Amino acid sequence: MGSYSSSFKVQNLAADIVFSRRIDVDALVSDRYALSDLAAAVERAVAPTPETLKILIYP
Repeated sequence: MGSYSSSFKVQNLAADIVFSRRIDVDALVSDRYALSDLAAAVERAVAPTPETLKILIYP
């Protein structure tokens, strides 16, 4: 499964929006998994629900 990133031309703008805290990026994270639960995280990524946004894996 791949991922998509926007044009390099908007990367500076996106970074500015995130790092200036103009948007709540925590609200974009729907799932958090420990590295020991990697299999469950992959299952969620392969079969997302309508609520699935970003999935984070913590080492």
